[in-house]
Amino acid sequence: KAPAPVAVEPAAPPVRGRAGKIAVPAKSRHGRKAIDPEAAARRKEKARKLMMIAIPVVVIIGLGIGGFLLWQSAAKDRAAKTMADKKKAQEEALIDAKAELGSGDYEKAIKAFNELIADPDGFEKGRAFAQRGETYLRMKKFPEAIADFKTATGQYKSEIGGSLWNAHFGQARACV
Repeated sequence: KAPAPVAVEPAAPPVRGRAGKIAVPAKSRHGRKAIDPEAAARRKEKARKLMMIAIPVVVIIGLGIGGFLLWQSAAKDRAAKTMADKKKAQEEALIDAKAELGSGDYEKAIKAFNELIADPDGFEKGRAFAQRGETYLRMKKFPEAIADFKTATGQYKSEIGGSLWNAHFGQARACV
């Protein structure tokens, strides 16, 4: 037996929208919202124009930030080098002042220790106080020696480290 013929409906003419364009169904066959090809092309062109502006702006901002960070890093390096140079100079000044103390020229030693103590960026203040206290002790100026030893062991305890026992010893000797 031959199969019965299937009735085929004639295709409906396309539906035209307000602008005379062919209307696209609200949903595609996959259940997603259908996209108007012209609207998609407009959005794509708008995104392309936006990217033409955004990419150079992002690059310029990135270069600016990178340049700033590089400049800041170089400034920190310069500051660290300056501080290291200053610390080395103060260590040398402390060595010179100790040499004056060792040679018995107490007035020059006091003056050198005073300069180290007066420096606002002083790295060697604690040791300078301890050594100036030792100088006052040798000059038999006990109240000044005690004051310097107390300052060295109080305010600058962490800085003088190994010299701490010297400061305590000097303080004890000054009290006797």
